Amino acid sequence: MKKILLTCLLLIPFTLIAQWNVVFWPSTLSNVMAVPSDSNIFVAMGSKYICYSHNGGKSWNQFETEFEYEFLEDMDFVSDSVGYVCGGGWFSPHRNIILKTTDAGITWQTITRDSLGQFQFVFSQIDFVNKDTGMVIGAYGDMFRTFDGGVSWQEIYLATNQQFSHSDLCLVNDSVGFITTNSNITTNYKSRIYKTTDMGTTWQIVKEWDSLNSFLKIHFVNAQIGYVGGTNGKIFKTTDGGTTWIDYTVPPGNTINALWFTSPTTGYSNAIGTVSITTNGGNSWAPQLMNPPGIVTNIQFSPSTQSGFLVAGNLLYKTTNSGGVTSIPLPQLLHPFQMYPNPASKVVHIDYLKEKTVYSIQLIDITGRVIKAFPKDEKILQVADVSRGTYFLLIETREGWVKEKLVLQ
Repeated sequence: MKKILLTCLLLIPFTLIAQWNVVFWPSTLSNVMAVPSDSNIFVAMGSKYICYSHNGGKSWNQFETEFEYEFLEDMDFVSDSVGYVCGGGWFSPHRNIILKTTDAGITWQTITRDSLGQFQFVFSQIDFVNKDTGMVIGAYGDMFRTFDGGVSWQEIYLATNQQFSHSDLCLVNDSVGFITTNSNITTNYKSRIYKTTDMGTTWQIVKEWDSLNSFLKIHFVNAQIGYVGGTNGKIFKTTDGGTTWIDYTVPPGNTINALWFTSPTTGYSNAIGTVSITTNGGNSWAPQLMNPPGIVTNIQFSPSTQSGFLVAGNLLYKTTNSGGVTSIPLPQLLHPFQMYPNPASKVVHIDYLKEKTVYSIQLIDITGRVIKAFPKDEKILQVADVSRGTYFLLIETREGWVKEKLVLQ
């Protein structure tokens, strides 16, 4: 006999709502962001504007750059006042662009434009450890460092004859840094993680991966503990400064190119598409609630870890409670669906009692780890390949999330 799942609203008139909520919705929001404090947030809007909020996202202003057709690719702030942004354009007048602000984004000065690099590549990543010391890289090999706040730049090199592209840059301090590179699959070279201990003078390969996969996003919590996201749901972790690495695979195997850790064990990523959290150092991940749901492309927290921001589409979201959830009345989720049989062994049927817009269907274990993801329009769920035990079926709809216990035997 079918078991009708009535959600908690039948017993307790509350359910869960998102704690990642939209605070800024410009017409064109780039995947470029910096969060130097709980008050100051900076984002790029299209190719021409840098937007800033000095009150935690409550109100916004913008600075109009001199560029019309170039792209702003990356941004980094070392304090509330001092920050840098880099970019350029392939089919536009200007290449390797770097802009600098010393007044919290109110004004920006162009400090390089078509002046660095033999091949005039676009700068894709920039990172500073203080107001003077930083590094910038181009997607196809250009690398420069500065020790005087961008007044002068020195070109640096990776000692390799391999054709590659840079994907990310992370400076841990004024000596130690990491770069990820990926190679063209037709060359059969390896994707690599490089480490420097002398601010880019020399580099050492600390991790290789086959050419069919790519390292994408780096985040280090401190000099010893760091994480790298990649293709096919892979996250790599080091606890000894890059000497050794372990890897985890996060179902359903999405590309992980948004990654931020607020402690050695607590981190956020787009491993499941939307924002997900781990509290055990990347071993397992659980989805968090967004209002509205979206595909996440960038995540950052303030140094205090009290404020978190993420980009999904043209929307900027914020959380002030680590993305946790709260309970409020949500009566439209009453009688959302039927699930049978339960317990189950091979298949589980889902019938919606009224028309629903479904965004995702996931099977999670009691720790919140996603065991299996199903197509959003699937109504007969194949579970024969899942180990016996107690799980939860998590369904995300336009109206909210529903989670119900499911026993497999």
